[in-house]
Amino acid sequence: MNEEKMNEETKKCADLVVGEMNDRIDELRRLYDAWCQGEDYEDDAEDEWDKIDCESIYDHGLGFDYVEPNTFDEQPLGYWRYQLSWGGPSDEFRYVDDGSIEYWYMEWFDSAHRILTGRDHAFMQEFAESFFMITHKGKWERDY
Repeated sequence: MNEEKMNEETKKCADLVVGEMNDRIDELRRLYDAWCQGEDYEDDAEDEWDKIDCESIYDHGLGFDYVEPNTFDEQPLGYWRYQLSWGGPSDEFRYVDDGSIEYWYMEWFDSAHRILTGRDHAFMQEFAESFFMITHKGKWERDY
């Protein structure tokens, strides 16, 4: 099946993960920039799909917590989870103890992830250090 002909209901997480990751990173950049300037975010996007439905980075996401190693099958490393949504679909960024940063997009009985590199990795690392007060020192650790 040609990807252009696939509708949202037939696409798998692997088909959607890159676009969803890029959208989330774009949202976070806009909110983070406003936060760094000490302002609430004012959305001037004309397209409804580009709008962020919160005014502050504090209202974005569901939680930030640590997942111990081996909590799940085939998960030998621990990670800090910045959970953005839950249910179907759900998505999150994972700050893995080996220093990598991953984006996960999950639907019922399906999931896909990407490891961030380059500019996206640098941004999400700065975001974590500034907003969550974690740094990578052999593994991600809180600085307080």
